[in-house]
Amino acid sequence: MNVAEFLSLYADRDDRVELLDGVPVALPVHTARISRIGMNVTTQIHRRLEGRGCQVFGESLYLRIDDQNLLAPDAAIYCNRAELGGPDDVYFFCKPSVIFVILTPHEGGREATRRAKFQAIESVYTIVVIDPAVKTFIQYQRDPDGWSVAEKPYGSALELQHPAITLEANEMFRHTGPRTQIDAHATKGVN
Repeated sequence: MNVAEFLSLYADRDDRVELLDGVPVALPVHTARISRIGMNVTTQIHRRLEGRGCQVFGESLYLRIDDQNLLAPDAAIYCNRAELGGPDDVYFFCKPSVIFVILTPHEGGREATRRAKFQAIESVYTIVVIDPAVKTFIQYQRDPDGWSVAEKPYGSALELQHPAITLEANEMFRHTGPRTQIDAHATKGVN
């Protein structure tokens, strides 16, 4: 299946599906914790990007890798003026500078496959993989010789180069607390 066929079938659906190597793949349902982290990340980035000519988009905007891959990162920063100045009714952009992925308990081997696709995009300088279970993140940074990897613990800062902004880990994990029964209560309908 190619991108045009995928969009004709899936663009107006409410469930999260992406196209990976020509195959539609259902994305894991987000827990309250993962949703909070996603909102915290996009809100923090939005504030830091004010007046810089870049914009952050959440998971609802696809990233087109090629005609067989239309992925849905949890957040991405775009600075390409041609894309940002184009029509607002598009389903995807193609040239992010930073990509954020929030791991889910059911991620499996999909994260490494998606990360390799993201790394193949020339405009991508940084990929941040956030692990909510241990409140850490891994920063993959494009270097002249390939990619460097740095694991960052809770409380450290995430310094991005393109665009040059700093994000705080404690803000990313705000209101995610030690609670572990959120999902159990939600599925049982307990208030």
